[in-house]
Amino acid sequence: MLRALGLQSAKSDSQAEGETPEITDDQPRNSYTELQLLDRHTDIVRHLARIDNSRFVSTGDDGSVIIWEIETGRAMRVIKQNKSPWPVTCILLLPSITTLLSSTEESESFGPSGANEAIQAQPPPTAVPDWLITASANKTIQMWNLNADKPHRTLQAPGAVKCLVALFEGSMFCSAGHSISVWSNDGNLIYDCPRPKADSYIHTVVPIRGNRLVVASDRPALSVYNVEQPSSQPSKLKVAFFRVLQSHRESIHCLVAVSDAMLASSSLDGMVVLWSTLSLNPMRKFNEHENFRDQLHSFPYCVNHLVALEGRYLLAAIGNGFCMYDAIIAQYVVKCTNAHVANINHMSFVSGG
Repeated sequence: MLRALGLQSAKSDSQAEGETPEITDDQPRNSYTELQLLDRHTDIVRHLARIDNSRFVSTGDDGSVIIWEIETGRAMRVIKQNKSPWPVTCILLLPSITTLLSSTEESESFGPSGANEAIQAQPPPTAVPDWLITASANKTIQMWNLNADKPHRTLQAPGAVKCLVALFEGSMFCSAGHSISVWSNDGNLIYDCPRPKADSYIHTVVPIRGNRLVVASDRPALSVYNVEQPSSQPSKLKVAFFRVLQSHRESIHCLVAVSDAMLASSSLDGMVVLWSTLSLNPMRKFNEHENFRDQLHSFPYCVNHLVALEGRYLLAAIGNGFCMYDAIIAQYVVKCTNAHVANINHMSFVSGG
């Protein structure tokens, strides 16, 4: 379906925004059939992640981490039952170094000291996750063996952690919130980059080419950090502030990599900005409104979530609707103005898009 819509959009490079196909059938608020209720959590569920073809994991405000069987919905393991009030703020699935080695032809083919020095490179598709990494606002990071009930390691982060991201094909990972920290795959702190106390917490980190990290907080600007690697100590890294990217008018809600050459950010006012990862300059903008507040002083065009597909398509949740945008030819593919009763907070492709 997506490819068909893309071909339709590409027929005319001069397609006006008003000519964008609009989804206007009789399902503005899709009804659905509940197959099964998974009710082991006692508070709001914030995170879901697929482990492999048979398992997925859920975490939430109750501090519990539950592994479920996809086919039956059975709770296979509750690997954390947190009696403290601290909720899980973010999770990350990583393969172990042993799995990474067995998933590559040569041991030197991954990591910052190997031939592939791309910081944004993700773990190989054949590398099944071994570690589940969870973080909380109480400055703790826990590493769990997915086949065990007890934590492998409990790490003390320099500050509250709001996001986790894999670096160098999973041979390292980054935690961010109050500060930006880089850890080895087995949980050793490599470097911590403190930030001014006045800054808001980082909610998203996107690694890009050139060994850089682009970070987003609740401010209307992105920040870029260089990840420097001393030639004398290739296993040591240093994170240093590089520059600020300014283009938004309101706080940034989402940041996502579209391709190796492009990333996208969205903000409270609805603006979506496409950035070049090479020049770090804005390439184009869409969903830009001069009057982005309504009479109730709310933000009807707010974009809370972005999903990228095939290195060119960008799905954006705009208020209670959504749009599909072709970043290559700078045209809308399709729009749906009213898909839900309230604002959309999350989207995902099914069946490969």
